[in-house]
Amino acid sequence: MARRPLLISMFLRGGADGLSLAQPLGSGLLKEARPTLATPDADLVDVGGGVGLHPELHDLAELMSRGEASVCLGVGSGDSTRSHFEAQDRLERASEEEVLSSGWIARHLMTRAGPRPGPLSAIAFGAGPPEALRGASATSVHDTRELVPERPTEVELDALDALYGASEGASLPLARELGEAGRATVEVTRALRALGATEPPALARYPEGAFGEHLAQAAWLARHREALGIEVISLDQQGWDTHFVQADLVASNAKALGAGLATLRGDLDDDWHETTVVVFTEFGRRVGENVSRGTDHGRASVALLLGGGLRRPGVRGAWPSLAEADLDGPGDVPVTTDYRSILWEVLDERLGNRRLREVLPGFAPKA
Repeated sequence: MARRPLLISMFLRGGADGLSLAQPLGSGLLKEARPTLATPDADLVDVGGGVGLHPELHDLAELMSRGEASVCLGVGSGDSTRSHFEAQDRLERASEEEVLSSGWIARHLMTRAGPRPGPLSAIAFGAGPPEALRGASATSVHDTRELVPERPTEVELDALDALYGASEGASLPLARELGEAGRATVEVTRALRALGATEPPALARYPEGAFGEHLAQAAWLARHREALGIEVISLDQQGWDTHFVQADLVASNAKALGAGLATLRGDLDDDWHETTVVVFTEFGRRVGENVSRGTDHGRASVALLLGGGLRRPGVRGAWPSLAEADLDGPGDVPVTTDYRSILWEVLDERLGNRRLREVLPGFAPKA
């Protein structure tokens, strides 16, 4: 029986500067616009396509060389407000032509083939589920230890199992569905306790801080996803709103991102082929640096796609001209790749969802 694929959704909160993460090589216009922020070409990691990755993303470059990662350039949405909240909501709900109350991952879980989602089908690290999971039952945690409470006891679990089992045969409306859900929760609770008694998440191998801790715990959950019924793991990396001293912030964040992704890949090992990691940010930054040696809110950025057996690894797309006449609004990189084209590919080729127009209404990929 084929294993259900796993989606790991990462969001770089704050608007990550795509031009710093994947800088166009030999761009005199960029160096003129960013006299203190542009990285010298000699320090970049050349990954082809006229692009050099930030030196702290050398681990990502290694994954690209193995055909297990791609960097998509010029990615963005139709949002022109340059508001964090508006842009994040639009991208996570994957709605351009109409307002949708649900998120794209929630719609995927509701339309994909197979049994209904279980109690741990979707796990989000943080205070609450992101907008991408709105409309689906998702479990939010700060630490995986929260998933294994001391109560109920084993005796109480036996009683609950018997109670829910009796409910499955009742004639009342929804009795069977409630009974099945209850017994599934009991089963998952027992599985979590059994796993919690084995090896803990490998925190020491991951970058320090909340992002690294969540990645380590995501890897632990991913390795046991069959026993727990996990299909989606969502986590964020904060700190990408670089209005001030951008060089230091981007270097620190990029180092944690690249090293964390490479460690995740190593930890998943044989599970990597059925895993898809998609990394988005709400928007990019303006081409020119500001007086605080940072950059302000812009339009297009980059997206990352990782996993075993990618159809199109490497650099995808190209940065448009950075000439002032070709920029969008007050000096922004125009969007040349609709983020929904990446979601369509992930849903179709990686997750096997055949009801794509229900997940991404109003969108049709270019032939």
